[in-house]
Amino acid sequence: MSYTVETAVTDRFEMKYLKFGQGDKPFVIIPGLSLFSVLASAPLIEKQFELLKEDFTVYLFDRRNIIPENYSVYDMADDTAEAMRAIGLSGVSLYGASQGGMISMAIAVKYPKLVNALVIASTVCRTEGREDAVREWMRLAKENEAEKLCLSFGQKVYSKEVFEANRAAFSDMAKLAKPDDLERFSVLAGAVDGFDITGELSGLSCPLLVLGDTDDAVFGSGIVEETAKALENNPEAKHFVYSGYGHAVYDTAPDFIERIHSFLTRK
Repeated sequence: MSYTVETAVTDRFEMKYLKFGQGDKPFVIIPGLSLFSVLASAPLIEKQFELLKEDFTVYLFDRRNIIPENYSVYDMADDTAEAMRAIGLSGVSLYGASQGGMISMAIAVKYPKLVNALVIASTVCRTEGREDAVREWMRLAKENEAEKLCLSFGQKVYSKEVFEANRAAFSDMAKLAKPDDLERFSVLAGAVDGFDITGELSGLSCPLLVLGDTDDAVFGSGIVEETAKALENNPEAKHFVYSGYGHAVYDTAPDFIERIHSFLTRK
């Protein structure tokens, strides 16, 4: 493994990021909502994106180190864009899953020069009517119900088969949760409430791939089609819908990274 964990420093905040690969093109990952920093899984992430390492240098940005109150998806987009610029990135291939997809869309809309291509997965262009799962997680986090939160998260994010095979691991994960973790999670979860970028997507002209699954228990069915409709004026926009993998199709579909690689390299 060749990854490094580094820190982007700006005038307002610091943000950690993971870096690996030796390609001459930048590929930026913005992960979804999680109870713990995904940087703790750096070896697994590098292995998951192994296919991209020859063509791209891969960067995965965490959320900023200190999360302010009333932090919105648009705030996260501004901060991530600022962190990207702080380390000299521009013209990136940007990939975001779930909440990371919302952040990625907001970056692409507001900072188009930063983004050459966009891939989003298991995400929504508007959360109205689709917030139930995230609101439940936010409530459980505020009530310090770590085990219920982890089990609900696992059950909704993963397919039934994957969840049942890993139920004990989700319970064990809850034992590691500290009050600060739950408080941070609650603020981040609350950020999706009221998010709606639908009307702004028509301005995107970069190559764009939308991925998701019909059996998404977090945001519901039809999310790929809804976003694709908002992008219908973009001739560079494509979409693909999986079935049977659930919200975490980005972790469990065996050809998922290959599909992204093919789209970005046109192979």
